[in-house]
Amino acid sequence: MTDHSAPSPSRRAFLQRAGRAAGCGALLPIALRCSSEPGEHGRRLLFSLDKLPHLAVLRGLAAVMVDGRRLLLIRATESSVVALDGYCTHVLCDLSPEVDGTWDGLLITCTCHGSQFDIDGAAVKEPALLPLARFPTTFDAEAGTGIVELDQPSVPLP
Repeated sequence: MTDHSAPSPSRRAFLQRAGRAAGCGALLPIALRCSSEPGEHGRRLLFSLDKLPHLAVLRGLAAVMVDGRRLLLIRATESSVVALDGYCTHVLCDLSPEVDGTWDGLLITCTCHGSQFDIDGAAVKEPALLPLARFPTTFDAEAGTGIVELDQPSVPLP
């Protein structure tokens, strides 16, 4: 008797599918609030340093899922947070440190094939040639809260 069942997905494929299937804030439900309703300002991600402690330190990184999409939030300066698309522009590997990425405080490295991106999302080492999409972000350091505008990436999402 021949087994015609589909092969099991790799760990990476399983995690990518599971992550993309997660809803707004599903992986960090108490850390984020997301408004997916179109409104005057479009969809927005609201975040707090209380709920994302990695962002409390300079050059800290937090990887979050929003509407099935990975975002990387980086505390770029004392008064700013950068929001980047979390998928490598080479072959869409997940750049979060828990999956296929590393962050050394200066560069995001994709462990799939060695691509690197700077804190602004620019591709600085091949094989990736295109930058990561960057989302407009406002951050109130005194209050420890911020907003990411999800409908306005700087480059098209892959």
